[in-house]
Amino acid sequence: MKKTALATAVVSLLSHAYTPPVFAKNTTTETDETMVVTANRFEQSAKDVIAPVEVVTKEDIEAMQAKSLDEVLRRLPGVQIGKNGGYGQKTSLFIRGTESDHVLILMNGVRLGSATSGVAAINAISLNGVERVEYIRGPRTAIYGADAIGGVINIITSTTNEYTEISGGLGSNKYQQLSAVTSTKVNDSLYVKVAVSQEKEDGFSAYSESNSNYDPSKDSDNDGFESNNLSLELAYKFSESFNSRVNIDYSEGSVDYDPAASSKDSKNYNVALSNEYKTDKWVTSLVVATNQDHNNEHSYSSWTGVYTDATFETQRNSVYLNSFYQLTNELNVGGGIDWYKDDVSNSTDAAKFDETSRTNLAGFVTGVYQKDDLQLEASLRNDDNQRYGNNTTWQFGVGYQVIEHYKLTFNSGTAFRAPTFNDLYSTNPIYGDSGNPNLKPEQSENMEVALIVDYFLATIRLAAYKNKITDLIVYGTPSENVDKATIEGIEISSSFNTGAIYHQLSFDWMDPKNDDTGEVLARRAKKSGKWNSSYAVNDFLFDLSYLYQGERLDYSGGDMLDSYSLFDLAGTYFITDSFSVSARIANIFNEEYETAGGYNTQERSYYGTVTYRF
Repeated sequence: MKKTALATAVVSLLSHAYTPPVFAKNTTTETDETMVVTANRFEQSAKDVIAPVEVVTKEDIEAMQAKSLDEVLRRLPGVQIGKNGGYGQKTSLFIRGTESDHVLILMNGVRLGSATSGVAAINAISLNGVERVEYIRGPRTAIYGADAIGGVINIITSTTNEYTEISGGLGSNKYQQLSAVTSTKVNDSLYVKVAVSQEKEDGFSAYSESNSNYDPSKDSDNDGFESNNLSLELAYKFSESFNSRVNIDYSEGSVDYDPAASSKDSKNYNVALSNEYKTDKWVTSLVVATNQDHNNEHSYSSWTGVYTDATFETQRNSVYLNSFYQLTNELNVGGGIDWYKDDVSNSTDAAKFDETSRTNLAGFVTGVYQKDDLQLEASLRNDDNQRYGNNTTWQFGVGYQVIEHYKLTFNSGTAFRAPTFNDLYSTNPIYGDSGNPNLKPEQSENMEVALIVDYFLATIRLAAYKNKITDLIVYGTPSENVDKATIEGIEISSSFNTGAIYHQLSFDWMDPKNDDTGEVLARRAKKSGKWNSSYAVNDFLFDLSYLYQGERLDYSGGDMLDSYSLFDLAGTYFITDSFSVSARIANIFNEEYETAGGYNTQERSYYGTVTYRF
């Protein structure tokens, strides 16, 4: 069940035209009012979703003063982050112990990511213009297809709220940020939203002195980044039943990284035309989208002492057709057809690939049943991929209200990850060819049982889960489907009030193990905990967060990374109805830590932001 940190206020402490969020609230009422679209691809109340779902709102992001998407995600249950340096650097996302390429990233419901690396560049996604982030833990391949083994993250920029906001900020390491957003209803039919932003920072050296490749003559310089972003939405209501929306998201940026003077320039975009027909009982949507993940890399090899230039580009065209019908008061049924084509022909290595494009055609059916104390969900999907053939996946969930305030849920399902173009065809004249065109998709079977205790001012969710992954692709010369992994865990999460202070806590005990070697999976801690608290008084808003990460293996056969604890404090002062100033101290106690061995992390840092909203 979902608890937002800021989205719904029960008590209004201020009478501003733009009222700051307030934290003390009835958590049960709040969940009932939260609507989500990601769990089953149609809008439903969070309380009706059996799988664990979290929603982070625009107000949440502003209160915590996050500067990057990973700073938002790391506060959520089940999430662990690995990063090769500061802002803009390569970022790995682990959900419940699964790999970074086991997480599906969506932008307004449209699949993002590279077909060569297999991951979406979350370090390149701007928070400006983001209205909310929906996060589903557990497999969702039977709904979305390949790669949703660990979970799904949907970044949503659409809204019907009218506002204009201008902000600017400064921070440590010469961080600078300028942004503007306007969202307006032109007339009864036309709605327009535009968001623009620029960020840059001098940063710090990505390599630490402990890195085995560290060369003080080449790697002691700062590794900064710069990012420019545009988000545009046009929505038109043709009638009470039919509307269309165009979303255009564009970002370009550059980042320096180690070794030496390596750098990467990126240009990414996502364009989607969404059409929806809706009646009291029927919802049908058609989405036609195209997106690009483009990177030019100028990289230095510590082994050869030579710089090389390479382009990595994925062009993806996709069509999604979904339809859902309320058959009875208790039963909703639906289904859809998904088609997409990945093309990597503009990549440097494409000439060495046996193929430079592939298509995927899928169909799925789903049903949601709810009557009295019983909830049921079931989905079945088949993906027919041009390269690796058919894969059929399913998922099933049941929830039962045992007695008042106490609910039991069970979720189970299968999922898979498709081999990337790099997995299949990558060549390297120095280290040997790792590509293997005979690779099969990775497969997983997952189940979770949970107890939810839901009272007026507090909710607790206690879950136990097991995810068994087979045919894991292991890098080699060539790569092979050789490993198996089992990830077992217990997760407890809670939201509650102590007076005017709102709290969100979570703790994970996890055993992510390679069954063939007995090793713990790299960069995943067995123990991790989060505590996020919020407090509003008079014209002030405060946010304090704590993150604990236990020790974890850096890489297979490598060293153990030490455990660490981080405290962040953010505050906002609403000077007038429209004008506010915000400040944040990151890593208050200047903890020395690593999320990836041999890479520096942020020391104690300071940030300030001025915002004018009207």
